[in-house]
Amino acid sequence: MELSEHIQGRILSAPVFIRQIEEKILAGEYLFEDAPCICGSSNEIELSRSDRDQLGHRLVICAECALVRANPRMTADSFRRYYNAEYLDLNVGRDIIPDHDTKVYMTIDEPESGFKAQYNSGKSLINWLDENDIALPKVVVEIGSRWGGLLQAFKDEGSEQIWGVDFGDVAAQPSYWAYQNVDELVTLRVQADLIVMQGTLDHLSDLGELKKIKSLLKPDGLLYVQTPGFFSKDPNVFVCMGRNYHFCHSTLAYVMSQFDFEEFYADEEIRSLWRHRGYEDVFTSPWKPVEWVQHSLDYLFKKDGEERKSPPFRGQCKFSRKLLYSNARKNLSQGIPDLRELTGKDFGQVVIVAGGPSVDGQVDNIKWLKGCGYPVIAIARMYPWCLDHDIIPDYCISLDCSSEQESCFTRLNTKTKFLLASFSRPSIVKRTEAYNRYIFDTQDTRKLKEIRREQGYDVCTIVNAGGSVAINALSLAMNLGYSELHVFGLDLMVQKQEQTHATGITGKSVEFDFCTVTVKGEEILTTPSFLDFTEQTLDFISCGHDAGLLKSIKFYGESFINKVWDGQWHEEEGTDVAVKS
Repeated sequence: MELSEHIQGRILSAPVFIRQIEEKILAGEYLFEDAPCICGSSNEIELSRSDRDQLGHRLVICAECALVRANPRMTADSFRRYYNAEYLDLNVGRDIIPDHDTKVYMTIDEPESGFKAQYNSGKSLINWLDENDIALPKVVVEIGSRWGGLLQAFKDEGSEQIWGVDFGDVAAQPSYWAYQNVDELVTLRVQADLIVMQGTLDHLSDLGELKKIKSLLKPDGLLYVQTPGFFSKDPNVFVCMGRNYHFCHSTLAYVMSQFDFEEFYADEEIRSLWRHRGYEDVFTSPWKPVEWVQHSLDYLFKKDGEERKSPPFRGQCKFSRKLLYSNARKNLSQGIPDLRELTGKDFGQVVIVAGGPSVDGQVDNIKWLKGCGYPVIAIARMYPWCLDHDIIPDYCISLDCSSEQESCFTRLNTKTKFLLASFSRPSIVKRTEAYNRYIFDTQDTRKLKEIRREQGYDVCTIVNAGGSVAINALSLAMNLGYSELHVFGLDLMVQKQEQTHATGITGKSVEFDFCTVTVKGEEILTTPSFLDFTEQTLDFISCGHDAGLLKSIKFYGESFINKVWDGQWHEEEGTDVAVKS
């Protein structure tokens, strides 16, 4: 459908300046161009033909890489003129009058109010970086700097150089001046510790601009990208002409990998940090997240209560990097032996005790296996539970640094070896100093390696924990040398919302957002995080089996794993789960 067809069919009740935009499009003042996908595929699915204001805005999703984009889109020159003439009037300062469908359009294109809003945003970003243990950058570049408030916040905090790029007419203000394009900063050979793209990436006409932006970044610098996450906002609210791309975490990661960026942090909001891919890394072709095509279509077109395929949920650590690294420094300063001293020293069968509710009915089975001579690995919250049932764990795993973990270590047994993540709560690590204890890392980061070296370590054992200490127990068991696993309490589902853990488990349970999923026609009560852990568990055991570390694994009790996996090894494992609510 031609854009003119859409406009001519519109009712005449639109605000005056929306009609002005339409008239300019009809007159050829605003031109549009085909927008090929970055992956090179021309296979696309149409999502919509108009934006939230009913302006002609065709949105498509690539059937090969799931990137959502406008096609056609405004040319770069047209968008520059549109941005300065109408875009901000149409999109900045918008509100919805309560109990009315009437949209209010207003201009807050004023340097004073805009500067203040950006300044507060800059202060918030500085605090967020500090929480993630990132030092104040000396040189900051902002792409889309406008009034310069964010940059001024960095300067006031102590940054030595600030540089801005903005093609808006208001960029040249008495108190602040920005360059008109990235090329000017490239010519000046600016090298930034931090580049900020806040609400900018989605407006680019050509994602190839990321090549130039990357050239402005120091080898150890960071690129901050913030844009509305596709699954975190109502599309009816944020889809607008001029916004050329919409990202979820996976499609953003795909795009960034195309330009040799690697993820430092990212969530579905999208709030993210990226850095140069390490020089030691071997470059491989970016993986296309094609599975997100179906997830996106389900999200847009299926109503609440209708079944949809469950997307791979992503959890985020609730503790700041600053806290985690501080814990690591304190714990590693005690000279605790690295887990490598135990790696591969054991073999055969092992029992793992996690905290799902079904474990209450498995005490006799655990004791029988223990009596057969099989060692027991317990997560910290189940250590007192085991002792209460006359089961002395051979290993206890501490992963969490929350205060409630302290109650797991009020009575300790000398027969237990304590396997402590470097991020563990220091007071817990202190309580185990008279016992056999070993330390390991759960992340492979440059920062952790630096801390290790600072504390005199020449080795570093990294054991992937996924998002759960129970999953970490699987990894640790294979690291120790065990190849036949008996797993209890890794339920990842519940019979009722009132009972999500074993009776008497130590510490308080977190609040869950429950959902009902359908597997092979059976409805099962679970949570988004449990679905995430299910995917992780299947990945872990598949990788372990492929690497020759895992011969067999059995999940006892009511485990979601048994609902989605037949217990046999296949070339590819995965879940086919439909989320109902």
